Amino acid sequence: IKEPTTDKLLPDPLPAPYQPPYTLAIEMSGILLNPEWTSETGWRYEKRPGLDYFLKEIGYPVYEVVIYTKETLWTATPVIDVMNAEHQIMYRLFRENTRFINGTYIKDLSRLNRDLKRIIFLDWDEAAYSLQPRNALHHLKRWNGNDD
Repeated sequence: IKEPTTDKLLPDPLPAPYQPPYTLAIEMSGILLNPEWTSETGWRYEKRPGLDYFLKEIGYPVYEVVIYTKETLWTATPVIDVMNAEHQIMYRLFRENTRFINGTYIKDLSRLNRDLKRIIFLDWDEAAYSLQPRNALHHLKRWNGNDD
């Protein structure tokens, strides 16, 4: 898949006053979770310390939280289901919703059906937000499961 199947990745915003003022799009792997694979257990995902508290504090109505990951729907859905026990994540977007350009999965925020001035993007991979670098927090380091 080189392009998402639709130009509008999220439904229309909620009517006022229910729509949060900002949309926070977050990559799951390397920001919120650390994926690890072993031959004994297969894939396991370690939650970043403080993740539950973080999601509780930033969730609706403070932000419209969107997981926008380069993981596939089949890989990410069960992981997000566990991570989202409090239902703070409003929407999920997967690899199938990215653009594949020059061998890289690019997240095109202009397709989120939101005002770009009101989107904040968290991802460690600078290529992932190369189409809208002004929306990203820069110099985020990939979290590899250490205690930082």
